[in-house]
Amino acid sequence: MRKFVSVILAISLLTVMMTGCSSEKSPTDVVKEKIESYKTNAESLLYGDDDSDDIGLGEDVEKKIVDLTMGFEYTVDNEVIDGDKATVDVTIKTCEIGDMFKTAMGNYISQAFGLALGGASDEELEEKALEAFTTAIDEMSSKKTFEKTVTVNLTHGDDGWEVEDLDDNEEFLNAVTGGLMEVVSDMDNWFSDTE
Repeated sequence: MRKFVSVILAISLLTVMMTGCSSEKSPTDVVKEKIESYKTNAESLLYGDDDSDDIGLGEDVEKKIVDLTMGFEYTVDNEVIDGDKATVDVTIKTCEIGDMFKTAMGNYISQAFGLALGGASDEELEEKALEAFTTAIDEMSSKKTFEKTVTVNLTHGDDGWEVEDLDDNEEFLNAVTGGLMEVVSDMDNWFSDTE
């Protein structure tokens, strides 16, 4: 009887140990953790590795954009595992930050051109830019009508599942920033085409 009890205890211990070993985080859990880290540090999304925490719009405007970016909502589903590769779909809902940026730039450019021709100083032009962005942010809807689904790739390694290059995934960054990255890219292309 003692031997039987010892065998049962050994099997129970082995089962507990094996269950503990298999408690590796799923691809879905890993993606959720990564996205939560972005929600608490939206500055890293906007500034990337740039040491200067300034994109030239003034501290108040930039803080408002960061706050809007942190407010995104998301759902994670459709996990597919294929060997040491996996994909997870992330659907992001947020405010139309890109449209707000486009509106602010349009308003600023329409005023700045006349001011520049009239001999306005750089400080006056900068003040007009801040005014245009502050007004556009204050007037924009707080409804989360911008929605995109992005597929996130993961690879399984010695340390479990790891997200592949989400920091540089332009589609993800554009979704989280409510279309802002796409608008900025379009503007860069427009300005480079006119040179």
